[in-house]
Amino acid sequence: MPVNRDLFGHGISPAQHGYLESPGTAGKLLLKVSLQNLSQYPGAVPSEYFDIVLRDGGTLDLVFEYAQVPRGSFNWMPMFERHSRNSVLHLNTANNDYYQNGIPEVADSIEAAACWMRTVKCALKKQTVRAVGSSMGAYAAMLFGDLVGADFIVAFSPNIGRKTNFFRKNIICRPIADALLRIYQQSIVTFGAFELSDYFPIWHSLEAGLHLDDISLLGNVHGNSRSVLVDKMIMADGPVPARDFLLNPYNTPLDAALIGDLANVSNLIFEQQHGDIVKILRSASAVDVLNPEFQYRLAVHLHLAGRPDEALAAIQEAGRLKVYHNTVAGFEILGPEANYRRKVMHDYAAHLGFAELKAISDLFARAQGNHAVWEAATRIG
Repeated sequence: MPVNRDLFGHGISPAQHGYLESPGTAGKLLLKVSLQNLSQYPGAVPSEYFDIVLRDGGTLDLVFEYAQVPRGSFNWMPMFERHSRNSVLHLNTANNDYYQNGIPEVADSIEAAACWMRTVKCALKKQTVRAVGSSMGAYAAMLFGDLVGADFIVAFSPNIGRKTNFFRKNIICRPIADALLRIYQQSIVTFGAFELSDYFPIWHSLEAGLHLDDISLLGNVHGNSRSVLVDKMIMADGPVPARDFLLNPYNTPLDAALIGDLANVSNLIFEQQHGDIVKILRSASAVDVLNPEFQYRLAVHLHLAGRPDEALAAIQEAGRLKVYHNTVAGFEILGPEANYRRKVMHDYAAHLGFAELKAISDLFARAQGNHAVWEAATRIG
């Protein structure tokens, strides 16, 4: 009796063969079983942490999910389904672990997962490999893109340092500063100029030896891909000229010293040193006068420092700047009482206690109720 074999010549077990015969999905499942046989866990159900779509293009895209995406879900998939002509390997991890334990049910270490991805690349005989991700997925795109030898990497707001904090959970990551120096010339590495937390990895990038011209600051928030022509980039087969795909580039006038001060704000938040934070944000906003993020954060910390009238004035200026930027992606809902109130409460939930969070909420509620402030905040003057 002939032995059934997968795409890579491995024998297929009777159980796997039954799995293959699910109606209407034979080709896709055949490849999934093939990939299972290459993993450390050949009996695992692959769709929990990876999925693959085969197309005729000469490129294999490795697409890494960001944090809080549940297993079995692949949030990038609809965009690639609409625009891509390449094969796509969608990847996820467990427990928001920044892929430090490989890909669950595939390989239990970074090295083993990278080896598995290289094997998939060779098996599919693709000429080009690209790695794509946002936030936690951006870190993974850079980490594995370097290890796999990707030809092109797209990383939206990657963590660069050794440590990261995720909802009071400290995660020790394999540093990628050295990798950044190797790969930045064949990468789009973007950060949100309108996201205070992104100045921490920006600072790490500068510490690693890059210059601001080597990375892309966008008029955007953390991990937001809407300032890049992702659809056109996805449609391309092979590496693409990075700068051709950027929207809303933001040329910050900040120097390295101020960026270093901004990178330290997260530590000062934990210590509730609101006066020191106010000084840093005042200095940054005096130099970068068009940045609404600095004004919003300044308002929060002025309020927490017991200076509510100054806080309202800062919110007024933040609203004016936001309209000036034509409500850039990530700030779609006009008014500090709506989109930004939710964003700030989410950002500070892991840093401050209930009393401080209520004070922040009260600040935005007061701004909403103050008609004069609201009118000024929605007017370009």
